[in-house]
Formats: sequence, C-alpha cells, structure tokens
Amino acid sequence: MSRGRGRPRKEPVAYDPEQVKDFIKRFFEIQREINVLKEDIKQLKEEFKDKIDHKLIGKVIRLVKAKLALSVEEASPNTVEEVEELVTDKINITV
Repeated sequence: MSRGRGRPRKEPVAYDPEQVKDFIKRFFEIQREINVLKEDIKQLKEEFKDKIDHKLIGKVIRLVKAKLALSVEEASPNTVEEVEELVTDKINITV
C-alpha cells in the first residue's frame, strides 16, 4: 500500500506489551538519573563559583573532553598541542 508519497506503508509489528512497559520504565529511570546528575553538576559549579574562575573551568573541561574525543590514531601532536595551548598559560595542574 502507498501513503500517497510513493513510500510503501509499513506493516504493523507485533510486540509484547510487557517488553514495552519494561523499556518505558527503564528509559524514564535513566532519564531521572540524568536529571539528578545535571543537578549535581549545577551544584558543583555553584560550590566552586567563588573559588575558581568559571571561564577557566569551561576551558579546562573543553580541553579534557577534546583529549578524550581524540583517539591515539587520530590525534596528531599539533592538534593536542593546539588544544592544550587554550588553557596552559592560565593554569598549572599537577597530577
């Protein structure tokens, strides 16, 4: 059957209502956990807002995310160095 746009209509798919309920339940449990974590991040930022410059923290977070996103095969020394230069003149981190 056609839907009027040249695409065939998909046949209805049989499903187990219990699986749908389980999926929805787990989905919203995860969504609730995400919201709790977002609130935790807000509280963390609030706690440190007078202790550390928020612009610096944003740059450090971007640096760490960029390093994590670059796999060893894809990362060139120049790319990593460019990202590090965004913040290294502003911070001194020892591990």
